[in-house]
Amino acid sequence: ATGFSTDLKTLLALGGVAPEQRPAILAPPWSEDDELRRLIRRLRAAGERVIYTLPGQDTDLAELGCDRLIERRDGQWAVVEAGGTP
Repeated sequence: ATGFSTDLKTLLALGGVAPEQRPAILAPPWSEDDELRRLIRRLRAAGERVIYTLPGQDTDLAELGCDRLIERRDGQWAVVEAGGTP
């Protein structure tokens, strides 16, 4: 239809329905590490949101909507709870 446009966020706000969104996983800055990239692809294929940090960025997990992060533990990348263990 021509002359028709809308903003989905506006429609959601007017309808009083908030989009359901799972907390995201915070990843380290972009890396050529194949193991890390495979893990992120698997997580995204499973429906997880993964957010890369920027180099040197002070990151507030709550502000980004993250409840987990990817860390290198015992030589392997692992998803861990924020402030916790895998």
